[in-house]
Amino acid sequence: MNSVEEHRSQSPESVSCMIVTVSDTRTLENDKSGQLMRKLLEESGYAVIKHIIVKDEYDEIRELIYNASSQSAVQAILLTGGDRHFRQGPNV
Repeated sequence: MNSVEEHRSQSPESVSCMIVTVSDTRTLENDKSGQLMRKLLEESGYAVIKHIIVKDEYDEIRELIYNASSQSAVQAILLTGGDRHFRQGPNV
């Protein structure tokens, strides 16, 4: 058995995921990247237990990730979006 096969044989069949879209303008209804992420995860057998939108504010993102990482039901946190740094420059 090679290392990839060994890794797969010891891995869980599914992981409970939380999708976080970082955006000041998106909603769950028009969040195309988050919707695609959910679709691809679910088609691959992963459970999406939460999908939320958070404003593109460092403290809000940090708090959300901190709180989510302390929840035993959340095994993976996936982020998409967030372009404020590039739109407004690195000193904002």
